[in-house]
Amino acid sequence: MRFPNAAIPPITIALLVAASALAQTAPAPQPTPAPVQENVVVSANRGPEIETEIPGQATVITGEEIRRRNARTLADALQDVVGLDTGDGSDNGSRLPNIGLWGLKEFDALLVMVDGVPVGGPFNPSLAQINVEDIDRIEIVKGPQGTLYGVSAFAGMVQVFTRSGSRGTEVRLSGGSFSDRRLYASQGIEAGRAKLRLFGSFERSDGWQDRTDFRDDRGGLRFDAPVARTGQLSIIFNLIRSTEFFGSPLPVDAGEPLPGFRADRNYSVGGARLDHRVYSLTAHWQQPLSASLLLENVLGVTRDDQISIRSFVGEVEGNRAAAEGVALRPRETDLYDDVHLVANFSGAGKHRLVGGAALTWGRTTAKGTGFDIGLQVDLEAQAVVFLDNISQYAIQLAQPLQQLAVASLGAIGNLLLVVVLSLYMVADRDRMVAFLFWLVPSGYKAEAEILEEAVSRSFGGFIRGQVVTGLAFAAI
Repeated sequence: MRFPNAAIPPITIALLVAASALAQTAPAPQPTPAPVQENVVVSANRGPEIETEIPGQATVITGEEIRRRNARTLADALQDVVGLDTGDGSDNGSRLPNIGLWGLKEFDALLVMVDGVPVGGPFNPSLAQINVEDIDRIEIVKGPQGTLYGVSAFAGMVQVFTRSGSRGTEVRLSGGSFSDRRLYASQGIEAGRAKLRLFGSFERSDGWQDRTDFRDDRGGLRFDAPVARTGQLSIIFNLIRSTEFFGSPLPVDAGEPLPGFRADRNYSVGGARLDHRVYSLTAHWQQPLSASLLLENVLGVTRDDQISIRSFVGEVEGNRAAAEGVALRPRETDLYDDVHLVANFSGAGKHRLVGGAALTWGRTTAKGTGFDIGLQVDLEAQAVVFLDNISQYAIQLAQPLQQLAVASLGAIGNLLLVVVLSLYMVADRDRMVAFLFWLVPSGYKAEAEILEEAVSRSFGGFIRGQVVTGLAFAAI
């Protein structure tokens, strides 16, 4: 069968060629870059803003990051923040940091808040009230924040937001060094649009010194529910029972512990500790009034019953030391209420206007007494130090004796060598000279005789000198 010739239009050929060229030169598709996670900051200007778009410096630490690092304390959670210094402890114990910003560690320079309420009051933060296991995120705002939060935030602020209610059950069990063990559990319940979450944690640790145990029990609930159609109400109740047994700083001299005091011993009075029994209630209400107006109110009430017993080593005389201590029972009550209105508007850009008022009231009462105690310094440690000192003195005394012994042995050796050579030369001198002359060729006999006479005289002088030197060292 024959087919008629079919002509392909020139336009079709051109399109086929162009498509082939594009297929050969088209670049390979590039992988889609991973999305950049941008944290939202609320503390900087009382409204949600992207972390990288606020005018000041701010850092956000998420609760997932804290739990992924297995942070046990607030110091562990904040240790990687640039410019923030947490240290390894404070007057409130080894687990509670003394937070400083840009080197400033005044207790009233940095405001610490939990869910909008200054923890322990605005001027003396009580960091024991912060539950690290229940943190949703931490916002650190660096620089003066007095216009929004008062004079106690003139260096910056740290605000902790706790986890909101959600359905489900969560249980975490962990442990660490010094027999540290922790258990955390939470249960979330939803009823319509309302959410209720119950939570609790238990922690025990033996401490690195004797009698420095740590016990921490926490529990509470959070209730979140909508109000007035568009509003939101959150009620948070916390119950804390924390006990940290104290060690005592070692007395030092020129940067070194005094003899008899060991670093792993606890020289505090028996029962030295800091107890916190905290009951706190926080209510947070947000109500949008319009698309651009938001009314917000935060109310916090806290009661902290404490027991503080501690002592410090003073004068040390021999194997006895004196220590002074104090036993206190402070009771602290704080009330905080903040109401403010946030207005967002546009005009040559986007703007936010915040106006409101805050009320802070607090009272602390304490009963206590001072006391003095006597301590027995560790005699074994003192004996070790005494023996070390004797060893050092013995080493210093042995050095000149070693030098004298080496010199004496050298002199005695020289004397013995002289005596042996002298006796040997006296007994066999003629035979030795005859043997040496026999070895010399006959043409050098005269020179050999001159050499023999010179050596005999020199050797005799050497012998007399060695005798005198040996007698002198022997006399010394």
